[in-house]
Amino acid sequence: MSEHLMFLIKDYHFYLQAFWFLVIFSLIGFSFVLIEFKRYKFFKAFLIALLFVINLLFWGTFFNYFYTQILIIFLGLCFLVYYGNLLNKFKEQIFILFSISLWFSSLSLQSYPFSWDEFFWILFDMQINEYSEYWSLKSPIFTSHVRYMPGPTLLHNFMGIKGDFKIASSFFANTVLITSIFLWLVEELQDRFKLKYLLILFFGIGLISLGIFTLYADALLGLLLGLAIISGIQYLNHKDTLLILILSMSACILFKETGVIILLSMVLVLGIAVMYSKFKLSYRLILGLAYCFLIIIAWNINLKLQKFPSINYISLFSNNSDIMVTHYLATIMDFLGKLVSDFQILEIWLLLGLLAFVLQYQRKLFTSFLFLSSIVFSFFALHLLSWMYLINPDGKGGSGVTDMHRYFSSLVLALFISLIYFTPKANKFSKYSSIIVFIFVLFINPNGFRSLENFWHVISTNTISPNFEEVKRIKREIDSIKSRIPEITYTYCKENPGTKVWIVYQESQGFERLLTGHLLFPCQISNGLFSIGKKYYDGDIWTNLISNSDFSGFAKDYPLLLTLKIDNNFNSNYRSNFSREPEEGNLYTYDLNTKKYSLFLY
Repeated sequence: MSEHLMFLIKDYHFYLQAFWFLVIFSLIGFSFVLIEFKRYKFFKAFLIALLFVINLLFWGTFFNYFYTQILIIFLGLCFLVYYGNLLNKFKEQIFILFSISLWFSSLSLQSYPFSWDEFFWILFDMQINEYSEYWSLKSPIFTSHVRYMPGPTLLHNFMGIKGDFKIASSFFANTVLITSIFLWLVEELQDRFKLKYLLILFFGIGLISLGIFTLYADALLGLLLGLAIISGIQYLNHKDTLLILILSMSACILFKETGVIILLSMVLVLGIAVMYSKFKLSYRLILGLAYCFLIIIAWNINLKLQKFPSINYISLFSNNSDIMVTHYLATIMDFLGKLVSDFQILEIWLLLGLLAFVLQYQRKLFTSFLFLSSIVFSFFALHLLSWMYLINPDGKGGSGVTDMHRYFSSLVLALFISLIYFTPKANKFSKYSSIIVFIFVLFINPNGFRSLENFWHVISTNTISPNFEEVKRIKREIDSIKSRIPEITYTYCKENPGTKVWIVYQESQGFERLLTGHLLFPCQISNGLFSIGKKYYDGDIWTNLISNSDFSGFAKDYPLLLTLKIDNNFNSNYRSNFSREPEEGNLYTYDLNTKKYSLFLY
């Protein structure tokens, strides 16, 4: 504990925590507006306010993110002052919210990204923080995951200070969203909520979602999908959950590109319900779904205006060659086989069965089980089609096209919290059966990605707190790479954003590129050829042997080259492309006349 306290004092992060709590007060202000006019409960109002703000940020960033952020915070604080009389009324709820936030804020300051996607999210976060706008062709994001939807990074920067980006803000923002959904569930079930439900909900979300301290969007998508399923089933019976249904659907779209599949699944099922049952679509629901489609349209228009290339390689219905038809059929058969053999998909069937078992004690909700099942089946079908759409014409792409474990883990988490929500509401459901079911559910899959690890180790490192030993290791690696980068590189990248830099790090393990991209933002780091020459060992996927002509071709696209780590393997193969013997830790510039790299002077 003393080590953690010294960390906070030494790095002087109190100002950042103060800003986070200012933002939370602003969200409470928006919550008070909903409480005053809609008579919502506190945590329901807070969750709706947070989802509403994310939607506002999406539209505001087309103009300027920073001004939108400041305006939202200012309005929220004004509402807080105007409805200040509600502070005393909800003092217990506010105390709970701030206590949990204080715990997570202290731990977020000590979190650090560990994986591929987490470092890409950091690049997205730095882009908006630096320029208050979405990524463009000059952005480092161009070479990475341009298909990513901006929802997570909008939320991350809402907790960040303009021009003073801190990774901790990204982690804390995620914990605020997870906490708001968690507290809403507790509030909804407080009349029947027992300690066992509380513990199972907390650990279940932490374990199945890869832990609280992660920047992966899959966990958030699962929670938002669960929120949409719960509010959708409730809407079929009560009609008073439309706002949270639409906001959770829009958040699914904003947080992941596959969120559009969830929307299409919902529309498909609602269409069937209208055709073959007495269910009638209200104009408000139609407008809400139309709004969700408007988000998709607006984002695609933005990408086209920025002249980004299409992320899809071929159309599923335009290539009918024998090779591709065979590939499609093989993919479909593989997928159908996984529906009855894959462990994670079997979890989905099990959770659906448990939900049916629970909902049979509520006749009104049991009729909604077909609605839920239809969404799941259409989710499977549309997901398969979307992944087939991404298969490369040469047949080399689409590997793992039917695995989709990360996406199905979102569905497992969604069904998990749906089961948590509906079980306590089943009046005739025996307490002994509920205990058995929840213990069974808890141990279905302690962690979809680390299920081979010790169970309690997973709990301690992912659910309760970050893995501090891993944080120290990552920081050591970053310090090592920092020491190899000449100071002139940082200066040039800062003054010339979007400049393409070829990074060479021989015998790379792939992770070094992510760290370098993070350090040299806003320069655009090479996406390939990080380690070149003869492979260092069998199975070396990071090293590529290229010809000198290929070297020159790549050099034309990347006028700057940074030799972070080179060896005899590099020099013996590519010495002729330099005006003099290349040295480690230098920045070189490419001369189109001599077709050689020479030492960069700035």
